[in-house]
Amino acid sequence: MVAVRSARPDRRPGRNPLPAGHDRQSAARRPVRRAHDLQPVAVALQPRGEPAQLRVHQQQRHVRRQLAVLTAIEEAKMASFAIDGLSITRAALLATSALVLSAGVASARVGVTSATDGDPLGKPPSDAERVLRIGIDVQANELITTRANDRAHLVFLDGTSLTVGPNAQLTIDRFVFDPNTKTGELAINASKGVLRLVGGKISKTQPITITTPASTIGIRGGITILTVEPNKTTSTFVFGKGMTVSAAGQTQTVTRQGTQVTTNTGTPPGQPTVVPAGGYSSELSQLEGGGGSSSSSGGSGGSGGGGQQAATGGTTGGAAAAGGAMGGGADQKAQASGFSGQNSSQTPAAVQPPTVNITAGSPAQNVANANIVSNVLSNAATDQQQQQAVQLQQQQSQTTQTAQTTPTPTATPTPTPTPTPVTPPPTTVIVTRGRFSQEPAYTNFNNQTLGATPVAANNRALMPTGTLTNGLATMTLDDGRSFTVPWQPGGSPYTISLVHPTLGPLNGTGYVTPTGDFFAFVFTDSSSKKLGFAGGTPTTLAQFPTSGFATHVLTTLRNTGALPWAPPTVANDSALKAAANASPLYSVYSPNSNPVIGGPALSSQGADATQTTVAIAGVGAAQKSYVGTFIGDYFKDFNTNSTFNSGAYYGTYRLASGETISRAVSAGSTFDTGGAHSVFGPNAETMLYSASSYRSTTTTSGGTITSGTTTATYQASLDQPHNNLAGVDYRQNTLATKVDNPAALNASRTSQNFTGGYVGGIVEQTTSGGAQSTRTIGVDGAFPAQVFMQTDAAANRVFATITVSQWNGPNTSSTFNLGGTSGPRFSTQTFINDQIYALRDRPTDSFSTQVASVTINGNTSTGTDIAARTNMVSYGAAPVANFFAEQGVTPCACEFMTWGWWSGEVRYGNNSVYNPNGRDRLHLASYVAGNITPTLQMPTTGTATFTGHAIGNVHNGANAYVAAGSFTKVWNFAAQSGNVTIGNFDGATYTGAATQLTGPGVPASQYNGTIAGGGRTGNLTGSFFDAGAVRAKGTGGSFNINGPGYKAGGIFAGQRP
Repeated sequence: MVAVRSARPDRRPGRNPLPAGHDRQSAARRPVRRAHDLQPVAVALQPRGEPAQLRVHQQQRHVRRQLAVLTAIEEAKMASFAIDGLSITRAALLATSALVLSAGVASARVGVTSATDGDPLGKPPSDAERVLRIGIDVQANELITTRANDRAHLVFLDGTSLTVGPNAQLTIDRFVFDPNTKTGELAINASKGVLRLVGGKISKTQPITITTPASTIGIRGGITILTVEPNKTTSTFVFGKGMTVSAAGQTQTVTRQGTQVTTNTGTPPGQPTVVPAGGYSSELSQLEGGGGSSSSSGGSGGSGGGGQQAATGGTTGGAAAAGGAMGGGADQKAQASGFSGQNSSQTPAAVQPPTVNITAGSPAQNVANANIVSNVLSNAATDQQQQQAVQLQQQQSQTTQTAQTTPTPTATPTPTPTPTPVTPPPTTVIVTRGRFSQEPAYTNFNNQTLGATPVAANNRALMPTGTLTNGLATMTLDDGRSFTVPWQPGGSPYTISLVHPTLGPLNGTGYVTPTGDFFAFVFTDSSSKKLGFAGGTPTTLAQFPTSGFATHVLTTLRNTGALPWAPPTVANDSALKAAANASPLYSVYSPNSNPVIGGPALSSQGADATQTTVAIAGVGAAQKSYVGTFIGDYFKDFNTNSTFNSGAYYGTYRLASGETISRAVSAGSTFDTGGAHSVFGPNAETMLYSASSYRSTTTTSGGTITSGTTTATYQASLDQPHNNLAGVDYRQNTLATKVDNPAALNASRTSQNFTGGYVGGIVEQTTSGGAQSTRTIGVDGAFPAQVFMQTDAAANRVFATITVSQWNGPNTSSTFNLGGTSGPRFSTQTFINDQIYALRDRPTDSFSTQVASVTINGNTSTGTDIAARTNMVSYGAAPVANFFAEQGVTPCACEFMTWGWWSGEVRYGNNSVYNPNGRDRLHLASYVAGNITPTLQMPTTGTATFTGHAIGNVHNGANAYVAAGSFTKVWNFAAQSGNVTIGNFDGATYTGAATQLTGPGVPASQYNGTIAGGGRTGNLTGSFFDAGAVRAKGTGGSFNINGPGYKAGGIFAGQRP
C-alpha cells in the first residue's frame, strides 16, 4: 500500500482566492482536481512544514493552476476546424490545459505527468520503472509504455503537450529549451501506439521531431495525431504551420489542415490525402477513452485526502468511486481537473488573465515569491502566460513594497537607481549516456579466452544527463566525480587543457558531432596515463535501421590516424599507414536485428557489418605487410532493449621480411551505456566499440520466439608476435562515424554458387617443440573442388569450404568451413555485395557441425582438437591498387569470378592426429573461385587469349613477402592445350605449356602444366569459368615455384575479351 497525503494546506479567508466561477463543492464531485496536490509517500505521514514554507508551496501551486497554455487567438483559430460536428481541435486542446513547472529541479526533468488513465509506466534511464501519476516528473530519455487500458498526458517545460494512447511505447530522446529565447529542441522516438502532440514554444521556431519505425515526422506548431504500427505510420496534420514526413530519402510537406500521410516501413511517404468525414473517430476513441471506472493518477481516496491507494493502482477511497469523475480518458481527466475552465472550455472572449493575490511576508518569503513568479515567467509557454506572469511579477513587487512600508512618516529619500538585472547564461540539459575509462582499466588478462577483470574505479558510467552553460559542458560520473569541458560541436577535434580537482593536470582532445548526439574527450595525465569519457544520445531500438546499407569511417580514440583494430606496433607503423587501404565499416541492415518476444521465429537473414584493412608496403626484402578484418552482427540486447553490434577481429602481419607471421585477435562490440548501447544519433550515425563481446540468443517454440537472453563479457585484445606466443594484451576504443555511401556499394549483388576454385600460398608451421618450417599449398593436379562458395543476397550471407588435398604432403588433407547461409551467424560472415564480403571459420564453441578438420593416414581430428581461426576477405573489400601498380600489374576485373585473401592461424590440440600442440599460420595467402564450365559446354574450336594477374607468397632465403605478376594464357580449344606466362613475378618471368586433363572424374575444363624461369621451375593447375551464358569466359587456378632457397605459391586469374 502507498499512503497519500494532501500537500496543500486548508484554504483560509484572504489567501489565494479561488478563480471566478469556482464551485467550492466541486472537489467532492471531481476529486481528480485534487490529484495535482497529492504526494505518494512510502513512510508514515510527517508533520506539516513551517508556515512560511507552506505559503510558498501554496502560492506556487496556485500560480500553476492559473496559467493556461493557449492564447485566445490560438483558441479561436483552432476551434474553427471540426469534423462530424466535433471540434477535434478543442478535444485535443483539453489536454493542453496543464502547466509548465518552475525551474530549479533536477537537470534530467523535461516535463510532468498532468493526467493519466489506468497505469501508464515510465522507465527513467537510471531508475526503476514506475507507474506515472499526476505530478510525477518526466525525465530525459525516459521510456513511456502504456497497455490496453492506459493513457497518459505529458506536458513539457516549453508547453508542448503529448497524449499517449493505449498500447503505446515511446522514448523522450532529446529535450533542450532556453526559456529566455523560447527556443530549443524536442525529439521523440515512438515505436507503436496512437499519439497526439500539441506544439509549444519549441515548435514555433524548430520542428518537433517524432521518429517511428517507418518515418520521421517534423511538426511546426499546432496539432498532429500519429498512428504508429510496426509496418506503417499514419501522420495526420490537424492544425498548425506545417508537417513534414520523411522516409527512404524523400519528404512530403503538408500545410493543409485535415490532411494525413501514410508511410509504409522501408518505402517513401505516400501522397498527402484529405481525411474523410469520421476519419478521426478511432484515434479519438483511443486517446480519450470511454466512461467507466479506472484508476486515477493521484489515487485520491476522498475529497480531503488521507485515503489509501492499492499498489496496483486501484482506488480504494469511497469518494472517488462515488463521484464517478475518475472514469474516462486522460484528456477527459485533464478537463475535469479544472484547468479547462481557465481556457479550453471557454470562448475566446471569456479568457481573461486571472486575478492572483500574493500576500506580504517575511523577506525570505518575498524572495521565495519572487523566485516563483520569475520561474513561471521564464517557463511560460504562450504569450498569454507571459502576460499573466508579468502581472504576477508586478503584483508581487507591489506586495513586497507594501510589506516593507512602516506607519512612521519619514522623509522621502533620493531614489536609488535600480541596477539593470544581469541575465545569467541559459543552462540546457544535454544527454550524456556513456562511460568513463582510465588506465589501468583491467587486470587478470587471459590470453586463451581474452577475458579480463575491469578495475571498478577506472570504469564508470556517466550519468544520463549533464548541463551546458556558456559553452561549457558538465558531466558527472556515477561515483560523483564530474568534468567540465569546452563544448564545441562541429565534428573536428580540438585541444583541451584543464586541471581536475582529483586527477590533476589533464591534456587532451575533445570531439563533439555537429548535432551534439555524440561526444568524446580523451586525456593524458601527469603520469602519462590515458583516460577519457564518451557518450551522447543513444539510438533507440525503434530508430535503428532495419533495411538498406551504411558506411562508417573508423578512427581510434586517443590515437588519431592509427590503423583500426590493430595492435599498437602495427597501427602506428608509418610505412603500413602510408600503404594501407582501410575500408569503411560496411553495414547491411535487417528487421531480424530486432527480434520480438511472442513474434515469429527469425529467418536466416542477418544484419551484419565488416571492415578490412590491407597494407603491403614495399617490395621484396624491404616489404612489410598487414591484413585485418572485423566481422560483426547487429542484434538486440534484451537487457537494455537496444541494438548492439558485436563481432571479432582477426589480423596477421609481418613487420619485416625476416620475421615469421605474427597475429592479433580481439572481440569488438558496442557497449552498454546505461540502458542503451554506444550507438548514437537518430539513425545510428556514430558507434563506439570496445574489446568486449556481447551475445544474444533466442528460444523458439512452434515458430514463435518465446524468450531472449543477452550475455556480455569484458575482454581485452591480444597481440601475438612471432617471437612471443604468450602475447601482449591491449585495449582501445574504435569510433565509427557515418559517411555518404561510396561508389563501392553500387556493385552488383547476386546470389551465386561458385562451383569450384583454388587456394595458393605458403604455410608456416610451428611444432610443440618450437621447430619451424614452411610449405606451399595448391599442389600440381589439385581438383578445383578446393574452394566452394555460396552467396545469399536475400539473407546477406556467404559460406565457403576450403579443402586442401595435401595439407602437408601425401596422405594429409584439411577442410575449413567459413560463414554459413543458414542457422546461427555468430559474426562469421558479412555479405555486402559481389565485390565486398568477409567470412571466418565457424568456431567449435558456437557450432557443432561444419567445423574445421584435419586428416592424416585416414585418421581425422575435429572439434576441440583443431581450432581454426582463419578468415577470407574479398579483394574488393580493400583493394591495394598501388601495390599492383608498383609492380606494373593490372589486376583482372573478372567480375563474374571472385578472389581475395586467406589468412589466420590453425591450432592443434593435445589429441590431434596432426601436429599435436602445434600451429600453422597463413598471411595473405589467396583464393580464386567461379562457376566451372561443364564438360559438355566447353568450346571445341578457335583460340582465345586470357589476361590477368598472379599473386602469391614468396620465401626467398630468410626473407618472406608478397609478390605480384601478370598472367597470360593463349588457348587452343580444338587442341585443348595452350601456353602460359607469369610475367615479372618477383623479378622473373615464367613460361610453359598447359594441357587439358582427362580421365575418370576429371572435369574437361581443368588443365595443368609446368613453368620455368629465372633458374627456377614450377607447376600450375587451373580451370575455365563461365560468365553467365558465356562459356569459358575466364580462367583461374593455383601455382607454385621452387628453386635453391626459394619457394612461392599463389593463385592466378584472367579473362578473354
